[in-house]
Amino acid sequence: MSRERFVIRHLIDAATCRRLIPALGVKLLPDAQAGPAGACTMTTLYFDSAAPGAVEPRRAVRLRLVEAASRSTRCLLETTHRVGLRSREERVALPVPGSASALAVPASGPMEATDLVREARELMRDLDLRPACLVRQQRLAFVDPEDAGLDLSVDREVAYRLHDLELQPNDRAFARPLLADGMALLVIRTPRAVPHWLTLALGRHAPLVPSPYQLALQHAAAQRPADCEA
Repeated sequence: MSRERFVIRHLIDAATCRRLIPALGVKLLPDAQAGPAGACTMTTLYFDSAAPGAVEPRRAVRLRLVEAASRSTRCLLETTHRVGLRSREERVALPVPGSASALAVPASGPMEATDLVREARELMRDLDLRPACLVRQQRLAFVDPEDAGLDLSVDREVAYRLHDLELQPNDRAFARPLLADGMALLVIRTPRAVPHWLTLALGRHAPLVPSPYQLALQHAAAQRPADCEA
């Protein structure tokens, strides 16, 4: 699957979240690809260079596990080319890994998967990408039945770690919360302008934020002085 869209992230508080989710339910449908009622646990392994947090434009590689009740765990390989808020994403499903070894070129399977795995491995080689961070979140995902290009997700209980970077199902060893209590990330993906109804639902107090990986780097940098003093 290949898509080019704007990816816009807002940090929202509990009050905005309570107001927004019913509004989303009126206009949108739960994303059945995420899981029953659009709910899932998502764990993402981000790859980066030895100098993390490179400036735009960026090519990125990530592996994701999507775990949902009453559904088999899915593994997704994604490569992105991001310039500003616009991102082109390529995605294929892979066998559920025990680690990043899932990026071995499959001996058989859909040509699309084989090609994207090769592309990801070439990016890792050319850009010196390596496993850098794991992020886990509880996701509620929505899609627009009248606009195949628009989807949204609300991510809560977002946590991360920079060590033990093995991507495994049912991994709960995430001690570093990324957001303050009650806060959530709203991620809007759209090929065009954000719909007016959604802008009204968000209100005026939903600041833009970077990706969870960039937030994790910022959070880790802010924690280092305290870690050193301890």
